[in-house]
Amino acid sequence: MASTPKVSKFQKTGFYSSADIPALQEQLAKYNVPEADVRQQAEAQYAPTYNMQKTTFQNQLSELAATRDRDIQKLNTQYDRNLNSVMAQLNARNMGRSSLVSTRGVEVENARNGAVSDTSFSYLQKENDINAQIQQADATYAQNVENKVAEINKQNQAQYIELLTQIAQLQQSGYSAYANYLLNK
Repeated sequence: MASTPKVSKFQKTGFYSSADIPALQEQLAKYNVPEADVRQQAEAQYAPTYNMQKTTFQNQLSELAATRDRDIQKLNTQYDRNLNSVMAQLNARNMGRSSLVSTRGVEVENARNGAVSDTSFSYLQKENDINAQIQQADATYAQNVENKVAEINKQNQAQYIELLTQIAQLQQSGYSAYANYLLNK
C-alpha cells in the first residue's frame, strides 16, 4: 500500500494554490497596530487645529493682559492729574494745610481704587471666558482623539476579521483540494 502524500508535497503540485495566503498574512500584520500607534495617528489628525486654537487663545490672553495694564495705567495717570489739580486749587486758595486736603485726597484715592477695581474685574471676566474656551477646546480635542482611536480600532478589527476569513477560506479550499487529490489518486 502506498503512503499518503504529505500536505507539504501536495502544496508543491499544481492542484493547490496558496499564493494569496502569504500576501494576506502580510496585510494582516498591518491591522494589528499597537494602541500607542493608533493614538498617535488620531492625535496627528486633530493636533494642527487644536494647536492653532490654543495659540489663538494664548494670544488673546496676552493681548488682554497688555490692554488691561494700559487701561489701568491710563486710569492711574488720570487720577494722579485729578489729585494734582485738586491740590493745586486748594493751595491757590491758601487751604493747603487744612483738613480739606486729606479729605479730598481720600475721595480721589477711593474713586481711583473703585475705577481700577471695576476695570480689573471686567478684564478678569474676559480672561475667565477665554480660559473656559481653552478648557472646552482641550475637552473637545481629547474627545475627538478618543473617538478617532475607537473608529480606527473598529476599522482595523473589521479588516483583520475580513482578512482572517479570507485566509481561512483559502486554507479550507486548499484542504478540500487536498482531499480531492487524495481521492483521485
